[in-house]
Amino acid sequence: MVNYDRKPLDASLYSIDPRLAKLLKASTGIQDDAQLKAHILRIQKEAYESFPYPCIRLFTFTTVAVTQVPFYNEVIKQGRRRPDALLLEIGVGFGNDVRKVVDDGYPVQNIVVSDINPQLWEIGHRLFRSDSRSFPVKFVQGDIFDERALSTHTQPSPYRPDLRMLRNLTPLTGHVTAISLQMVFHLFDLNRQTILARRLAHILSPSPGSLIVGRQMGSATPREILLHGNPHYVHNAESWERMWSKVYPRGSVEYRSVLQDLPPDIVTAAKDMVTVTQFLNWSIRVL
Repeated sequence: MVNYDRKPLDASLYSIDPRLAKLLKASTGIQDDAQLKAHILRIQKEAYESFPYPCIRLFTFTTVAVTQVPFYNEVIKQGRRRPDALLLEIGVGFGNDVRKVVDDGYPVQNIVVSDINPQLWEIGHRLFRSDSRSFPVKFVQGDIFDERALSTHTQPSPYRPDLRMLRNLTPLTGHVTAISLQMVFHLFDLNRQTILARRLAHILSPSPGSLIVGRQMGSATPREILLHGNPHYVHNAESWERMWSKVYPRGSVEYRSVLQDLPPDIVTAAKDMVTVTQFLNWSIRVL
């Protein structure tokens, strides 16, 4: 468990992706920009009291990360065209990315999201003024590293589970056609990242075209960094592929990875927390 320094909130750091603003206005009914900002600041304050995470302080929950990953359009096409398509998002947080995925046409009934903290998902509902009826994505609480949340010793069932009845992720094994993880991998050291990669490969369908996509902090020079006294590992494209080569045999998957500079305002705001100034946007496709 990472112990974060509780730095004071700063409303001057506020910014919002116009695409997310559109979704929030449609969901909340708040059309005035100033009123929408006030609503977001109230939700941020509420969330930060229990979860003093840098991502909440820096308003990453008012951005859309998933659309930046390679093969994002393939994820959406998969959802639109395949009746067996099933998207799993790990570390969903407030759910800002999955809202965009649904808006872009992925069927809501074919999505499962998970987080270790169910309170974050509930705060997301308050952010969007929604509930499980108006936004019926299936949420499953659990720690992806925990065998109680995802057993890697269970053989996949030939039958797709009823998502409404899910209590953990294990029944999804072999049926998930796309996995999304936004700002998750960099939270761990290299060993834990490798374990996570193996667990994702276990739950993913082995069928050609299955995808794992994500974004995290990255670096042109891969290295371990200390954040709040805890080790985290940041990759470039080469080190990222090298880690995954311990999971998938050579030639069995296709890799796409792109380093992207962080916006200057985020670099300035985060300079006292992290020394990394790039994102790594990446996708893996089963061949």
